Amino acid sequence: MDPASASEFYFVYEPIISPAGNVLGFEMLPRQNSLNGPCASIEHLFSQLHAEHKFDIFYTQLNTLSHQAEYFLEHGLSVSLNVDIEIAEGIIRSVALTNRLKRMGFIRLEINEHFAELFHPRPQPLLNHLAACCPLWLDDFSADHQRLLPATLKQFECIKVDKHFFWQHQGSEELKSVVQQLGRSCQGVI
Repeated sequence: MDPASASEFYFVYEPIISPAGNVLGFEMLPRQNSLNGPCASIEHLFSQLHAEHKFDIFYTQLNTLSHQAEYFLEHGLSVSLNVDIEIAEGIIRSVALTNRLKRMGFIRLEINEHFAELFHPRPQPLLNHLAACCPLWLDDFSADHQRLLPATLKQFECIKVDKHFFWQHQGSEELKSVVQQLGRSCQGVI
């Protein structure tokens, strides 16, 4: 049984702030209204959903954003959406969805650090197709991921440092070194 069948999802916009304090954009995250009190973490819940349900949530995010597109474009703000392997496969199967993403120039697809193709040598058909739709962001990068090939990292517009790694190493030479290395591979480190 799909664990979300008795629940309803809504979305929150987590701001992405520059070091200078400016809002660069938002990460649009699904949240769940549970009928039975507090629910497990959204990441845990999302990992248990059927692919069709995940894709429905992604599609609902796109529909919501299409109504707000003018605001994001007017203000030069990006919105990142989390994409796992099942959502990525759904995107590449749909020419209409691929074209829709291309037209929504403020959307960024956020790839999790566990995305299987990240650790495969080229070719990387899913990543290449997604990158042709819209810019990609890599989520939750930490020192454990330094074995990723520089050519793979160059596919990403931005790389988001894992928050636990950031808090653990804040102000350290290790964090500074990782951020500098990443900065040579992409347009920005968040």
